[in-house]
Amino acid sequence: MKTGRVRKKAQPTPPEPAPEQEAAPKTPPAPTPRPAPSKAKVKPRATGGRAGKPISPYLFFGILGAIFVCVLIFVIAMTMRGGAEEWVEVTRTNGAWTTTTTVYGPQVKIEERWENECVSDPNGTIRFGTCIRKDTNTYNDKVVDDYEEYAYNIYYDETWDTTYQAQGTEFVVTALGTDDWWQENLHYTRQEELDKDSCQYTNYSLWVADPQDKSQEIEVYLAECEVWDHVVAKERVYDQKSWCQCDVTTLVEIGQQSEQGTGLDIRWPDPNVPPSGRTERAFKGQVTFLGDDYTYTTTTDDLSQYQDYMLSQYYIGIRDDKPVMVSKNPKD
Repeated sequence: MKTGRVRKKAQPTPPEPAPEQEAAPKTPPAPTPRPAPSKAKVKPRATGGRAGKPISPYLFFGILGAIFVCVLIFVIAMTMRGGAEEWVEVTRTNGAWTTTTTVYGPQVKIEERWENECVSDPNGTIRFGTCIRKDTNTYNDKVVDDYEEYAYNIYYDETWDTTYQAQGTEFVVTALGTDDWWQENLHYTRQEELDKDSCQYTNYSLWVADPQDKSQEIEVYLAECEVWDHVVAKERVYDQKSWCQCDVTTLVEIGQQSEQGTGLDIRWPDPNVPPSGRTERAFKGQVTFLGDDYTYTTTTDDLSQYQDYMLSQYYIGIRDDKPVMVSKNPKD
């Protein structure tokens, strides 16, 4: 509440100017010595010369084209160097092979899962009588208590809706507080609230800024009001779902058989496969090509490639008198 007294805001005192210092007497500059005459002859520099002529775009692209051709020739030369210098017809081919059959059979493993995850798995089956209710990671906060209790008194100015506490002979602006804490499984929050209905004006006054005129201040009476704690207690309630033991059927390796041989009479192992099981086949072949006095050996995991090596006409590539490759079309 206003007392009716008004005053101008105090203006800050301007800083005192520093005392002026007497200017030092000026000293006449020393005479500049005349430069000695130079004996070197200086050739006058032309100032009206013409700027350099820009490079022609045709010349620029010509240079780029020449660089590209050089790079291309270098790449072709390196590629040719990595190939064969001559070719020798293959007159005999020797092949050796290994075939492997791996057997996978069903195996049941017990896992703990949420009921819906086990049901949705086509290889999963819930074990009877093993499901229990278990907290999930989702929750809701349920209010179990909400009350107010008196805390303390404080001074209040309605002009600027500001609260104060007395410290000695002064009133200090003080904000209302908040707090929160856990007690067992309950989460408490406390908010201090001003009870304006309990306010009673006092004889204490202070000067505040005039909300209608920024150049002046007004004197107001402070009211004494009650502050109450608004306390809310919440219990964290987690959602629950069924947690079960789940029989999960997976395929595991239970055995492996191999066959070895030469030539094109390729045989595969035929092991027993349990119900709901399966097999996987793997092939490894080694082929040796012979022509004149040269021999070249290569390997492959592809059965079709092995058969092609054995049945088709190949040529051995020679470089530096050493076999380096084989090809069906040496001219390509």
